[in-house]
Amino acid sequence: YFIKGQTDETIIFNAHNCHAGQANDDISGVVVGIELMRMLSKTKNKYSYRLIVAPEHFGTVFYLSDLPKEVLKTFKCVFFLEMLGNNNRFALQETFSGQSELDVAAHYYLKGSNPDYFSDKFRKIVGNDETVWEAPGYEVPTVSLSRWPYEEYHSSLDDEKIIFEDRLEEGVKA
Repeated sequence: YFIKGQTDETIIFNAHNCHAGQANDDISGVVVGIELMRMLSKTKNKYSYRLIVAPEHFGTVFYLSDLPKEVLKTFKCVFFLEMLGNNNRFALQETFSGQSELDVAAHYYLKGSNPDYFSDKFRKIVGNDETVWEAPGYEVPTVSLSRWPYEEYHSSLDDEKIIFEDRLEEGVKA
């Protein structure tokens, strides 16, 4: 899904669709991404926005492998969205450098809106597509926003009973 902005600089939202039978990991991230795009499509935007929903790692690898370099150069940053429907506090995983404009903005916003959030360095909370986006040759700053940990992770208990609409809405606002 792509929304053209006033500039070609593109902010990407990325979510998974590969965890069959898992409501929080990761359909919740897909739901948040779709709602973000729906809301952004109703406004005039400086930046362009793209939502990528694909299987973990492989989808992003294949997506990036066919992109012309001039398109890749327009990518400003990536928000990886997952596990956003449960009742836990936000977890912000920083970019590879931990010092990007995206890190600063994400911390600033979460400190004001969700002061109980926690954060950690790159690959210290969860490991997903940030390794692809931030890999040599791409180096697109990527943060991961989730509600981690949760006891139902990768079990049959990760179902609609642990998903809360207000938490999904909070994910859209974050």
